[in-house]
Amino acid sequence: MVFKQTFTIEEIEHGPRTSRLRIRYSQPVPAGEYATALMESCYAFASKRGVKYFALLSQKAIRATKDEITVGFSNDRNVSPFKTFGAECSDADAKWFSVKEVREMLDVMGR
Repeated sequence: MVFKQTFTIEEIEHGPRTSRLRIRYSQPVPAGEYATALMESCYAFASKRGVKYFALLSQKAIRATKDEITVGFSNDRNVSPFKTFGAECSDADAKWFSVKEVREMLDVMGR
């Protein structure tokens, strides 16, 4: 996915329950735009998988212009990310999002 020609988000690994996304940007991106584009991309990947929830499991800055994010997918937001995904984060650090709620947010934003 390309957003306003300033950055791209691509899936670089597709596992049974996780994806690793690479975010590249050529210039600083406002935090709000970055977060919205990330949610929109995660929503698209979760929708393709047919799941109800996704969790941001880890984020790593590779360079000043590249990040990698691991996302987990589930139909149950009460699962342990550490046990379910072998995630590099603790259960307390995982941030779960409802596919339905993200869609509603994107609709309100006109995206």
